[in-house]
Parts: sequence; structure tokens; C-alpha cells
Amino acid sequence: MGIEMFLFIAGAALVLVGGALEWAHLYRYIVKDVNKDEWSKKDYPVAAGILAAEGIGGALLTAALGVWPRVITVEGITKEGTWINGSNLAFLCYILGFVTFVMVGAFVYAFHFHFRGKNIDALWNKIFHISMYACPVIAVASFLGSAEILCVSPFFTYPLANQIPIGQKGIAFYGIVIVLGAILAYELSDHRMYQKTNKHGLLDSTLLVGFPSGIIGARVGYVIGNWDREFAGKDFTKVFEIWNGGLTILGGAIGGIIFGALWFGLRHKEVGARTGIDCVVPGILIAQAIGRWGNFFNQEVYGAPISSLNGLPYWLQQQMFIDGSYRVPLFLIESALNMVGYFLIWYLFRNLIKKFYHKGDMLGLYLIWYGILRLILEPLRDPKFNMGNDGNWSIVWSCLYIGIGFLWFFAMWLFDYLMYTKRGLAIPEPKYFEDETKVVAKETASEAKEEKVVTEAKDDPFVIEEEGDNDGQN
Repeated sequence: MGIEMFLFIAGAALVLVGGALEWAHLYRYIVKDVNKDEWSKKDYPVAAGILAAEGIGGALLTAALGVWPRVITVEGITKEGTWINGSNLAFLCYILGFVTFVMVGAFVYAFHFHFRGKNIDALWNKIFHISMYACPVIAVASFLGSAEILCVSPFFTYPLANQIPIGQKGIAFYGIVIVLGAILAYELSDHRMYQKTNKHGLLDSTLLVGFPSGIIGARVGYVIGNWDREFAGKDFTKVFEIWNGGLTILGGAIGGIIFGALWFGLRHKEVGARTGIDCVVPGILIAQAIGRWGNFFNQEVYGAPISSLNGLPYWLQQQMFIDGSYRVPLFLIESALNMVGYFLIWYLFRNLIKKFYHKGDMLGLYLIWYGILRLILEPLRDPKFNMGNDGNWSIVWSCLYIGIGFLWFFAMWLFDYLMYTKRGLAIPEPKYFEDETKVVAKETASEAKEEKVVTEAKDDPFVIEEEGDNDGQN
């Protein structure tokens, strides 16, 4: 086994072990609510050790890439070397790899303690809040720096690998980024649900229903849109060959939302499907933003030829050099705009229409935003990625998204008006779940206090105990 494989295995093992230990640490203090989120002095070195393990693992993975031998042929001459061929920047590259993974681990700590911690000191909560936004920025910056050093080497070849090879097959990066996007969207949605109900975990089963429903919806939408072009007259089993590509987010979102909302509404009637929609739907934009990077690895769904991509990272430019020219990176544009859309919908638009807001309106905001976004981006695609016989399938769906979004607003208003406003009733809020641990703690404390008062009263010589009904006789 070469040094590069040893570094790769050791780095991957440290990252995985560090991640497992971090989750165990978080589970102990947040999920199980041990010690009410108050860390002891022993916890700080534990957290530091976990982050150090993840960082060292990241540095080793970066080093493995840096020393991995490659063979290239330039002008008929075969050369052998490594991605970092004795560069003075090699050590800096490994340091940046270390920082990247430490910041990712720190973000996980900050995110969970800020959103899920119940009794955190105000100062620490503020630190966690700031870290939750600062850590991803630092992680992305250090990753870009490390990648830029690695990728300028002549021994770094393109296109990039689109999967992790395992035997005859492999794990596609497309699938990995889709799962990562779903996990982050779930964590955000779980926090929103906690704000509404004071209870975590209500969305667990909904994720298990909504995520596969979204994948199925994405495949169904793609098959219907491209039936004549790819599936008509062929073996019907090709419809199910999802591993060969062919998903459309427009169909996936609809499938996931419909079945996820129905399941949540039936499972948690005390909360209601509309509250579930409000908590979950905005996070879909985050999942889509991350999932779009699968197109980057697969070199698909790009735009028209362009003269250059100056200003973008070198590795991104080279990956987008397809069929003899640079291509408009539509995946990057849509990913960025989806992120912007999440923050606009949740923090701006929701407050702008607060006076007229009805439960469930988040779905309308999402449909209108994403419909407009796709309506703008679709004409920029390379024509070979357009769906439908005339290439307008996605444009039609985008218009339907916008129209359904406005109809949804009207439907929510009309429902509330007929059910509550017209009858002079208040629109019910979701049931508030008491934290069982807090309730037990309150009852225990109350009982202890009462017992203490009784004991003190009995020991007080100036307190005369009543012995029952004595009809005024001494």
C-alpha cells in the first residue's frame, strides 16, 4: 500500500471517528438533555480533541491528494508526478485542509447548541450564533484556498471524478450532495418546528416519507418530460434506472411536499399540515442549493459557450471547460440564488406580508420564487438539456409553479375566512408540547420546596399545629 492510500485511509478514519464522537457528545447534552446543556470543565478538552481529530483527518486527506501519483501525456511525452510536486505551498495546503474540517465540526457544535440548547448562557448563545455563520464562511474560504493550490498542478486532470470508486461501481457524488442537502434542510426545519411546538423530532418520520417521495417525483417528472426522447419504444425497465441520471427538481419538490405534508398532517393532527409546511418548505431551497452541485460533478445542465470564466476558482473553470469551450455554470447560479431565496423568504418576505400572512403561506412564497428563478434560467441552458419534444417542458412547469403559488395564497385566505374569521373565531395555533424533562424538574423542585417548608414549620417552636376540629376547645 502506497503512502497516498495510507494517508487517505487514516484521514477518512479520523474524520469519521471524530464525527461519530461529536454526535455522541451532542446527543448526551442536547438530545438526552443531560445537565441542562451546562458543560463541565472536562467537556472543553473533549470538544477540542474531537475538533482536532476531524482537522487532522482533513489535513491527511488533503495530503493524500497532494502526493497521489498521476501519469499525464503532454505533446506525446509521458510524465509522472504528484498533484503537488515539491511545491513550497504544499504545507499551506495541508493547513488549510485542517482548518476546513475544524470549521465544519465547529459549525455542527454551534448550530446544534444555538438551535437546540435549552438552558445555554446568553453570552455563549451569542457566541454560538455568531459562530454558526462565521464557521461556514471560514470553511469555504480555506477549502477554496486548499483546492486552488492542489488544482493548479499539471498532474491534476479534468474532468473531475464523479464518484468514489468501490469495486466495479462506486458512490456517486451526486447522491452524496443530495443526502447532505436533505440533512441540512431537515436540521433547519426541525429547529423551526421546535420554535412552534417546543419539541424536537416531530419531523423524523416525515423525512423518511418526504425524501424518497421527492426522489420518485423527480424521476417521474423527468420520465414524463422526456418520454418520447428517451423512453418511448424502449425496454420499460429503463424508467427505473435512476443511477444513469435523469431527475428534475420541479417534479421532486412537488412529490416531496405533497406526500410529506399529507403524512405529517395525519401523524401530527395537533400541529397540523399547514404548520408542517411552514417549517419545512423554505428549507427545500437549501437542499436544492446543495444538490445542484451534483450537476457540477456530472458536467451536466450547463449553459451556453462563453469566452472565459475569469474570477471563478481555477478548478471550477476547468470542470466547466466542455466540448472545446467554457460553459455558463448554471448550477452555480441556481445554487447561489436558492440560498438567497431561503433568506429572503424566511426573513424578509414573511415579515413584509406579516399582516396578511396565513399558516401555510410559505409554500406559496416558495413556488413563486422558484418558478420565477427557473423561468429566468431555463432559456440559458444548453438546448440538449431542455425537456420535452419542443424543449419547453420546464418552462411550462415554471409557469405552473408561479400560478399555483398565487392560488395557494388565495386558498389559505379563503379557508381561514370561511372556517374562522367569518364565524368570529380565532385561528388555532399548533399545540404546545411541554418539555417533559423540564416538567419533571419543576415538579421535583416544587415538591422539595414544599417539603422543606413543612419541615421548617414543624421545627419552629412558635408555630402551633392544628390538630383538627376541636369546636373551639383548648
